[in-house]
Amino acid sequence: MNWILIILAANIYVIYTDNVRFSTVVPTDDENYTAGGPIEDLHVFSINGSTSYDDVRCTTTDDVAAARRSLCPAQCRCWPLDGERVLTMLTVNCSGVEFNDSASVSRLGNKLELLLSRCTSELRYLVITNTPLTGIRPQSSVCNLSKIMVLDLKWNHFRSLPANCFTNMPNLMAFWADHNHIQYLQVTNSVEE
Repeated sequence: MNWILIILAANIYVIYTDNVRFSTVVPTDDENYTAGGPIEDLHVFSINGSTSYDDVRCTTTDDVAAARRSLCPAQCRCWPLDGERVLTMLTVNCSGVEFNDSASVSRLGNKLELLLSRCTSELRYLVITNTPLTGIRPQSSVCNLSKIMVLDLKWNHFRSLPANCFTNMPNLMAFWADHNHIQYLQVTNSVEE
């Protein structure tokens, strides 16, 4: 009986992953983390251990657009969804949506992480706005956007942001995080002489 259940679960997992074209999904229920340490009832986005990108299938603007359409959280609007700008720009706006429980907020965080882990190697402008999320994990895909130039995180519920996140963004020229609940922002500035 146990073997049948394991095989059934494995088949569901394979079907699910084949539909959205990604290789690993491990929902995170572990201790929540921010730059300041554990915080109870914190809603963050990240998938355990996910720090790699899968741009292998994203060789054209159509590939990127298809990934965006399939991975944009159902409650939110994502754009652009076509044209050349789809390679370098992404806005995720969840305004007007009510997230009534922590499970729906966790699902939103996981969907955002999936979206940001796909076809984003050329992303230069990222806007994530009007979400109930309260943090970003240090290993999140958003922290690995090395070509990002503009990062706009206005109108969320972030309490803090991971300090090491910005060290992976050497091209970052503009950053906004107003209208959040951020009490501190730890930024390390190393100047080579």
